[in-house]
Amino acid sequence: MADWDNWVTQVVQRYKGRISSYEIWNEANLKMFYNGTPAQMADMTKRAYDIIKANDPAALVVSASPSLRLQSAFDGFYVKYLAELAKLSWPIDVLAMHTYPKADGDPVARGALITMAKKAITAAGAPATIPVWDTELNYGLAGPGALPANKIKGDKAAGWVVRTYIDNLRYGIERSYWYIWTQKPYALLGIQAYPGAPAEQGFFALENWVVGSSFEGCTQTGDTVVCNFTRAGQKSVVAWAETGTAAYTAPEGSTLLCDPSAKCSQVAGGTQITLTEIPVRIYLQS
Repeated sequence: MADWDNWVTQVVQRYKGRISSYEIWNEANLKMFYNGTPAQMADMTKRAYDIIKANDPAALVVSASPSLRLQSAFDGFYVKYLAELAKLSWPIDVLAMHTYPKADGDPVARGALITMAKKAITAAGAPATIPVWDTELNYGLAGPGALPANKIKGDKAAGWVVRTYIDNLRYGIERSYWYIWTQKPYALLGIQAYPGAPAEQGFFALENWVVGSSFEGCTQTGDTVVCNFTRAGQKSVVAWAETGTAAYTAPEGSTLLCDPSAKCSQVAGGTQITLTEIPVRIYLQS
């Protein structure tokens, strides 16, 4: 492991104060990225942790990330990696995961993957104080196997961006890093994020709906999800249907309904609304 120790030392000494977080390995449960054992990866994690903390104590050490879309690869590697980290008294500051669902997967499928991973983390005895980050995500990437790529376009792309980040609040994911912002379309990805793309409007909606707000929890009744926010005294709900459509009654005090593209219409409390997979924000009287 001398080469590993030397490389980590050189990197952290060079970038001290400029890199705030170090993820130990990318998708270590996939053979295309790593061919060692879970125990070896845990040992590398501990060695890196000790070196990073000795040279840049303020930097965070993020675990090796697993890809969650392949159940066998997750079970065969990540669960064992967690067990090895436990033996070493959890030499990490953050637990990472990559939540790409299968090519035909949606935000509901991503939520199921998060639930699976968090159950494994809990079962391994990870301290509840260790946050979970989703350090790489998108939708529609080809695979596994023969599943073709799926392009998510238009209002659906904007809506899935909004749902993804609100789902982080629902599922206890402290951070997510969208893969990837580009200057032009990138064929690998199902949701394109570049200037003028529909996904950009999803991020604008998040800035307006969520950033700077107090999150007051979500409820789910059947396929209807309703999440509550307050910002500067303005209460609002964000609601959607997990799949298909769902009936919803606008709450008392409703005044305005807007979609992620900022198309708005007046709405009164008691109005019957048909929700879709694209979330809407309903403003409530203060």
